[in-house]
Amino acid sequence: AESLEAGMPEATSPAIEAPHLEQLHAQLQDLRGRYIEMLGRCEEFRDQLCASQAKKEAQRTAGDQKRRSWEKLVAEHQLLVDQGEAEIERLRHEVEEAQGRQEKVQQERERLERAARQDQATLKQLQ
Repeated sequence: AESLEAGMPEATSPAIEAPHLEQLHAQLQDLRGRYIEMLGRCEEFRDQLCASQAKKEAQRTAGDQKRRSWEKLVAEHQLLVDQGEAEIERLRHEVEEAQGRQEKVQQERERLERAARQDQATLKQLQ
Protein backbone atom coordinates (compact mmCIF):
# COMPACT_ATOMS: atom_id res chain seq x y z
CA ALA A 1 0.00 0.00 0.00
CA GLU A 2 2.92 2.28 0.70
CA SER A 3 4.36 1.87 -2.76
CA LEU A 4 0.94 2.67 -4.20
CA GLU A 5 0.64 5.85 -2.13
CA ALA A 6 4.18 6.82 -3.01
CA GLY A 7 3.33 6.93 -6.71
CA MET A 8 0.24 9.14 -6.16
CA PRO A 9 0.34 12.79 -5.32
CA GLU A 10 -1.05 13.80 -1.99
CA ALA A 11 -3.94 15.82 -3.47
CA THR A 12 -5.61 12.66 -4.76
CA SER A 13 -6.14 11.04 -1.43
CA PRO A 14 -9.49 9.19 -0.99
CA ALA A 15 -10.86 11.89 1.31
CA ILE A 16 -10.26 14.62 -1.29
CA GLU A 17 -11.33 12.53 -4.27
CA ALA A 18 -14.85 11.73 -3.05
CA PRO A 19 -16.26 15.30 -3.19
CA HIS A 20 -14.44 15.86 -6.46
CA LEU A 21 -15.88 12.63 -7.92
CA GLU A 22 -19.34 13.52 -6.64
CA GLN A 23 -19.07 16.94 -8.28
CA LEU A 24 -17.79 15.36 -11.50
CA HIS A 25 -20.62 12.80 -11.34
CA ALA A 26 -23.19 15.59 -10.87
CA GLN A 27 -21.71 17.52 -13.80
CA LEU A 28 -21.82 14.39 -15.99
CA GLN A 29 -25.44 13.75 -15.00
CA ASP A 30 -26.29 17.37 -15.80
CA LEU A 31 -24.45 17.06 -19.13
CA ARG A 32 -26.28 13.80 -19.88
CA GLY A 33 -29.63 15.47 -19.10
CA ARG A 34 -28.82 18.39 -21.38
CA TYR A 35 -27.66 15.95 -24.05
CA ILE A 36 -30.96 14.02 -23.81
CA GLU A 37 -32.89 17.30 -23.91
CA MET A 38 -30.90 18.44 -26.96
CA LEU A 39 -31.47 15.05 -28.59
CA GLY A 40 -35.22 15.46 -28.08
CA ARG A 41 -35.17 18.95 -29.56
CA CYS A 42 -33.11 17.72 -32.53
CA GLU A 43 -35.55 14.86 -33.15
CA GLU A 44 -38.47 17.28 -32.88
CA PHE A 45 -36.74 19.64 -35.31
CA ARG A 46 -36.07 16.74 -37.68
CA ASP A 47 -39.73 15.68 -37.51
CA GLN A 48 -40.88 19.24 -38.20
CA LEU A 49 -38.43 19.56 -41.07
CA CYS A 50 -39.59 16.26 -42.58
CA ALA A 51 -43.24 17.28 -42.19
CA SER A 52 -42.49 20.66 -43.77
CA GLN A 53 -40.68 19.01 -46.69
CA ALA A 54 -43.51 16.51 -47.14
CA LYS A 55 -46.02 19.39 -47.12
CA LYS A 56 -43.97 21.33 -49.68
CA GLU A 57 -43.69 18.22 -51.86
CA ALA A 58 -47.45 17.65 -51.60
CA GLN A 59 -48.10 21.30 -52.51
CA ARG A 60 -45.68 21.07 -55.43
CA THR A 61 -47.30 17.88 -56.64
CA ALA A 62 -50.76 19.42 -56.30
CA GLY A 63 -49.52 22.53 -58.10
CA ASP A 64 -48.05 20.42 -60.90
CA GLN A 65 -51.33 18.54 -61.24
CA LYS A 66 -53.31 21.79 -61.35
CA ARG A 67 -50.89 23.24 -63.90
CA ARG A 68 -51.21 20.14 -66.10
CA SER A 69 -54.99 20.28 -65.71
CA TRP A 70 -55.06 23.95 -66.75
CA GLU A 71 -52.69 23.31 -69.65
CA LYS A 72 -54.96 20.50 -70.86
CA LEU A 73 -58.02 22.70 -70.49
CA VAL A 74 -56.33 25.58 -72.35
CA ALA A 75 -55.26 23.18 -75.13
CA GLU A 76 -58.83 21.84 -75.43
CA HIS A 77 -60.23 25.37 -75.59
CA GLN A 78 -57.60 26.42 -78.10
CA LEU A 79 -58.64 23.48 -80.27
CA LEU A 80 -62.28 24.60 -79.99
CA VAL A 81 -61.28 28.17 -80.89
CA ASP A 82 -59.29 26.94 -83.89
CA GLN A 83 -62.21 24.77 -85.03
CA GLY A 84 -64.59 27.70 -84.51
CA GLU A 85 -62.37 30.01 -86.56
CA ALA A 86 -62.18 27.42 -89.36
CA GLU A 87 -65.98 27.09 -89.28
CA ILE A 88 -66.36 30.89 -89.39
CA GLU A 89 -64.01 31.08 -92.38
CA ARG A 90 -65.95 28.33 -94.16
CA LEU A 91 -69.26 30.09 -93.46
CA ARG A 92 -67.81 33.44 -94.57
CA HIS A 93 -66.83 31.82 -97.86
CA GLU A 94 -70.33 30.33 -98.23
CA VAL A 95 -71.93 33.74 -97.53
CA GLU A 96 -69.71 35.37 -100.16
CA GLU A 97 -70.71 32.68 -102.67
CA ALA A 98 -74.39 33.09 -101.75
CA GLN A 99 -74.11 36.87 -102.11
CA GLY A 100 -72.51 36.38 -105.54
CA ARG A 101 -75.35 34.05 -106.58
CA GLN A 102 -77.94 36.48 -105.19
CA GLU A 103 -76.39 39.30 -107.20
CA LYS A 104 -76.55 37.19 -110.36
CA VAL A 105 -80.18 36.25 -109.59
CA GLN A 106 -81.02 39.93 -109.01
CA GLN A 107 -79.38 40.87 -112.30
CA GLU A 108 -81.27 38.10 -114.09
CA ARG A 109 -84.52 39.22 -112.45
CA GLU A 110 -83.94 42.81 -113.54
CA ARG A 111 -83.14 41.61 -117.07
CA LEU A 112 -86.29 39.50 -117.17
CA GLU A 113 -88.40 42.41 -115.83
CA ARG A 114 -86.97 44.70 -118.51
CA ALA A 115 -87.65 42.04 -121.12
CA ALA A 116 -91.23 41.61 -119.82
CA ARG A 117 -91.83 45.38 -119.93
CA GLN A 118 -90.40 45.52 -123.41
CA ASP A 119 -92.60 42.57 -124.45
CA GLN A 120 -95.67 44.34 -122.97
CA ALA A 121 -94.77 47.53 -124.75
CA THR A 122 -94.35 45.60 -127.99
CA LEU A 123 -97.70 43.85 -127.45
CA LYS A 124 -99.42 47.18 -126.89
CA GLN A 125 -97.96 48.52 -130.08
CA LEU A 126 -99.09 45.45 -131.97
CA GLN A 127 -102.69 45.66 -130.70
